[in-house]
Amino acid sequence: WTDVLKDVPGVHTKINPLIKSHGAKMKGEIQTYEMGVLAYAEEVNQSAFKEYETGSAAAMELIEAMKETHEREVKRCEEKLHLANMFECPRDMQTSQQVISAV
Repeated sequence: WTDVLKDVPGVHTKINPLIKSHGAKMKGEIQTYEMGVLAYAEEVNQSAFKEYETGSAAAMELIEAMKETHEREVKRCEEKLHLANMFECPRDMQTSQQVISAV
């Protein structure tokens, strides 16, 4: 264990440039993801299940279908947050997390 602890600074020095270069790429991906999340939220806000004319049965079917989609979006957000944490940019995910939570 002590040998591993001795190697940590050297390993960190070797991988730090990779983290920084991939971190910049990850920030771009997070920004693209955020635009997708905002579009998703807008789609939910304009869904037919909110309209009285849709009727309760049709609205319930739409809501059930949207639940599955939302579960996928929540999982996707968690995956992106995990990557953001790995590349030391979790703050870039705050807007996406807030939007997903509000949907």
